[in-house]
Amino acid sequence: MTFSSKFTKKQCKVCGREDVNIAEILGVCVDCIREKPEKVYPYIFEAHRKSRIKYGLPAKPPKTMGGIPCNLCSNECVIGKGEKGFCGLRENVDGKLKSLANSNQAVLYTYPDPHVTNCVVGETKVILSNGKIAKISSLVEKHYLDDFSCFSMDNWKIKPNKIIFTQKFKVSKLVKIVTESGLKLILTPDHEVLVDDIFPKYVKAEELKVGDKVFCVKKINLNNVNNIPYIFDLLPDSIKIYDKNFVAWLKKKIQRKNLSIKVLSSKIGLNYSTLKSKLNPKTNKHLSLGEIKKIANFLGLDLEEIKKRIYVYGVKKPIKLGRLKLDENYLYLMGLIYADGHIREDKNLFCFSNSNVNLLNIFKDKYKKLFPNSILHEYSRSLGVKKGKVKTIVTKSNLKVLEDTNPVFVSAYKNLILNDEIPFNIGWLPESYIGAFISGLIDGDGTLTLNPHPYLIIPFQTDEEAEVLNFLLRKLGVPAKIRFDKHVKLFKVEVRSIKSLKELSKWIKLSSEKKSKLKTIKNIKTERSLGFYEKLPKISAEVLKALRKHYKLPKNHLYRFPVSISRYEKHLRNPNSEVLKKVMDNLSFLKGDYVYEGLRKILNSNVYVEKIRSIEFLESLDSYVYDVTIENAHNFIANCIIVKNCCAAWFCPAGTGLGYPKYAYTKGAEIGYYNLAVFFYGCNFNCLFCQNFSHKRFDEGYVVKIDRFVQQVLEDKRYSCICYFGGSPEPQLPFAVKASKKILEEKDEKRIIRICFEWNGCGNPKLVREAAQLALESGGNIKFDLKAFNPDLALALSGVPNRRAFENFELIAKEFYGERKDVPVLTATTLLVSGYVDHVEVEQIAKFIADLNSEIPYSLLVFHPDFQMRDLTITPIIFVFSAFYGYLNGEKFYFLLKTLKEIFGEEVLKLNPFLLFALIFSNNAFKSFIIIPLGVVLAIPPLLFILFNGFLVGLVAYDAVARMGLNGVLYFFAAILPHGVFELPAVFLSASLGVRVGLAVIRRFKGMDSVSLEIKNCFKIYLFKVLPLLLIGAIVEAYITP
Repeated sequence: MTFSSKFTKKQCKVCGREDVNIAEILGVCVDCIREKPEKVYPYIFEAHRKSRIKYGLPAKPPKTMGGIPCNLCSNECVIGKGEKGFCGLRENVDGKLKSLANSNQAVLYTYPDPHVTNCVVGETKVILSNGKIAKISSLVEKHYLDDFSCFSMDNWKIKPNKIIFTQKFKVSKLVKIVTESGLKLILTPDHEVLVDDIFPKYVKAEELKVGDKVFCVKKINLNNVNNIPYIFDLLPDSIKIYDKNFVAWLKKKIQRKNLSIKVLSSKIGLNYSTLKSKLNPKTNKHLSLGEIKKIANFLGLDLEEIKKRIYVYGVKKPIKLGRLKLDENYLYLMGLIYADGHIREDKNLFCFSNSNVNLLNIFKDKYKKLFPNSILHEYSRSLGVKKGKVKTIVTKSNLKVLEDTNPVFVSAYKNLILNDEIPFNIGWLPESYIGAFISGLIDGDGTLTLNPHPYLIIPFQTDEEAEVLNFLLRKLGVPAKIRFDKHVKLFKVEVRSIKSLKELSKWIKLSSEKKSKLKTIKNIKTERSLGFYEKLPKISAEVLKALRKHYKLPKNHLYRFPVSISRYEKHLRNPNSEVLKKVMDNLSFLKGDYVYEGLRKILNSNVYVEKIRSIEFLESLDSYVYDVTIENAHNFIANCIIVKNCCAAWFCPAGTGLGYPKYAYTKGAEIGYYNLAVFFYGCNFNCLFCQNFSHKRFDEGYVVKIDRFVQQVLEDKRYSCICYFGGSPEPQLPFAVKASKKILEEKDEKRIIRICFEWNGCGNPKLVREAAQLALESGGNIKFDLKAFNPDLALALSGVPNRRAFENFELIAKEFYGERKDVPVLTATTLLVSGYVDHVEVEQIAKFIADLNSEIPYSLLVFHPDFQMRDLTITPIIFVFSAFYGYLNGEKFYFLLKTLKEIFGEEVLKLNPFLLFALIFSNNAFKSFIIIPLGVVLAIPPLLFILFNGFLVGLVAYDAVARMGLNGVLYFFAAILPHGVFELPAVFLSASLGVRVGLAVIRRFKGMDSVSLEIKNCFKIYLFKVLPLLLIGAIVEAYITP
């Protein structure tokens, strides 16, 4: 059962509309609140009266003539005799204001909130933006100051995001989770993992259960087709250069620089006679690669040119290259050797053993292409065991052995395959190269069978090898399972889905008898998908359900088996990606609908969900753990599982160490330190959806004197942060400000105590400014909960106006945000109250924040039914998508011009006039050409074309006037008129031609006119009238327009 099915529809008392997300206590819909506020005011007043009467609180802020004024918040109560203020903390008793809270005491309760320590063990593997796999321990310890990015999920896209912070510390307890496919992750109990639910949610590792489904990644896209190194790049500096032609070329370069060998030798630190003999091709002495680099650096030679000239390397004998760059043959041979061979680094020796004559011949042929003058030595080896440096080979029959001493091949093998930290870390190479290496593994030691069903198995001795191969397969879009076979004590990487094997066949080229089996698998025709990675998250079913109900689409119109759609929508099973693809194809007429596009985004996200098979709690440890903070996404991919990064807020020094050493004790999470959470009773709002409505029960709180509170903080050295919330701090802000000042004044000089506030923001501006100053100086943060932008909606939801919140937000943004950009002092959130706070509100709030500073963090929160709005649903998925659209749209037009400038402005201005002319002319000519045939769509595209161009011209004019005032008008006409005289008529003419085509189509429906003839005539006009005008306009714009 979904959440929405638990709730009943209610009718709006003003317009009569029925909806499940009309709150019974309000009885009116959001449209009526916005459009007919005078009609809904009585219902709003009554709703808040009912919600407050049982707590003995006034229905609205008192404004009694002759009463005692209170100006602590925007309500500005005037409290008459016997009345209470709106917050309930102050009461007029016989003409005197009796207050439960003042600057010297407050009604509150406190509790220590430990800072997060969410981390993973050092062996955890992450994928860097360059495609390489890195252990997180190495990333944190070795590359702390480097500019690194790793892959994460950002808005349903798997893409690299910048690592902005790292952390490391010791723990004694860990949790180990293993998924059904064998993915393994060891992490701290409080580290959160992304778990499947109607809405994806982060769940702490200690709260996970067997059977929970975690988000995993099935494919990682990396644009590295040109990322192919030269063999030069893979060799050590000690290797010798035997290429006489290159040495002769280098000697000429030295002579052209008018340098003597003696001067050169002294400059690069080499012995004169040694360098002289090495530059003489007739001697047996040879320059090393390291020496070549030194000479090239001193002479200013292009290293890329040098890489293209050296064909012969060696140590004791010359090794001639057949290819200057690494190619797929290298990787295939390396795969064979890793599976059925070994190398001896000390002797630069490699060997490959196999009983398959065909495979041996293929090895010889490929090796000959790579090293034309090298000869493989071949001999037979009888039954037995041979131990190599890398692995032990157990022979089962008479084997043929191929071996050679080749320092070039062995060095390249060591560089690519025998990485000191991670084996065959080649994910940075193109997919075809990865496929070649995997082909070698399969031909050498893999099992590919067709009975009883097709599957592939590649065995390894260690789980790390299996994990790395799983990463490489996912780079190819082929997720695999990892299984430990206790009988043979091997870790087996298994691919058992026909779809996966077909996908793999695009990248691998087998050379053994397995080649025919692979061909058979390619020809298997089946629509059935057996991949374990086809399970999409439940949210996709919720989006589909919202889309279907919104457009009133029957299930049998979506898919031929409607029962499957029913199961998905009831969450009896996760949607299958292949089924959903067919559904999306059937719904293609909805393209452009933001919910439809959101569903497509999930479908194309390359994520799936997978069950947890086992959970193990590890204790009595003394292990280092590590974590990273990711910009924007705030999650990362750890062992192919999506986990949250360091902390809930990337800008919080407590969890990230941001601002160290001024605002944080450590570079990472402050282990052993606490946040003192201060919950204030009373609130100046009456939110009908309040999540902490216990603040109205004052008898549950404690009256705390300021000296006792300050003493509590100063005596407990574990507190590094104080966070005031509630309720809301505004009614007790004098206490919070005074106490914070005393704490900061009396604390030890080296002690760090950050002051933070979470509030609705409608406090007294003077006190708000003081609070902001405290937060700024101490490294703290102020979070505004911006309820709604529409004043009538804010009144309906919270019982009082909230304009002061936006005024105070602007105050802090302008006066304080720019003072400390590295650790933001200001942030905002909005709760998506179902049926009320929608994309319209979010769009306006986002625009308001963006106008102040687009860097201010802004978060959207999902609503859960509470207090007087328990009859509403959790924020519906269609609501989330619309709100997110509004979030983006709030900044869209405001930043459109800025974005266009960033994309085109500077680069275009750098072009010489001719290139600028070519760019302008080709762009205008293409657009004016394509708009003519598009007129067949009832002339709509040409009209939109004119509207959009008019919009851009207006936007440019607005920008000019906004920046330069009246001078901007002159600037605008000076910039537009010279070329616009020619270009604008051409654009209008081409658009009118498109309209002519559209009208011809309409007339054709009536049996009149020939559309093809009309198009032909229009193209003639385009060729002889539009193009010349565009040509002249482009010349004027490139050479004359200022």
